[in-house]
Amino acid sequence: MKKFPLLIALALFMAAGCVNITYLGQKYKPTKHVTFYYSWSLVPTDKYTVIGKVVEVADEDAWSSEIHNDLIEKAKSVGADAVVIDSMHRKIAGRVVNYSNPWVDYDDWNCQNYWGGPFYYNSPMSYWGTSGVNVYYNYNTIIKAKFLKLESYFKDHPERKGQVE
Repeated sequence: MKKFPLLIALALFMAAGCVNITYLGQKYKPTKHVTFYYSWSLVPTDKYTVIGKVVEVADEDAWSSEIHNDLIEKAKSVGADAVVIDSMHRKIAGRVVNYSNPWVDYDDWNCQNYWGGPFYYNSPMSYWGTSGVNVYYNYNTIIKAKFLKLESYFKDHPERKGQVE
């Protein structure tokens, strides 16, 4: 009975959108506040220095708030003061082909075809042809961003610019 709550938690975790973050850059002491910019045109470039690049891949079930929050949490953990989005696009991650026929009563799977042999409605080569073929695409959202550190940090600690803590 103790395993039941664990199974429910696991099922909810599996049902949630999957997000994968890859970071390449410098690490500093974790920060408590991160500013989020959706465009470079909004960033005061004289105020920040780029400390790293990040690529986040989220499946189509991931919420935009989940993507946003994961970027913020990763930025905090590496000591960034700001995140700026470089690009965001969708990419086909996979395809599902479903052979079905909307006009068929699936309770009657093995009826006789016109020539007297077995007739399988679910077959792509059935009498109905390919009229029941549905193709569904799975998409991933790919976000490329940069993590920024305040210039004032490096003015106070010039020896730490470019160093990993």
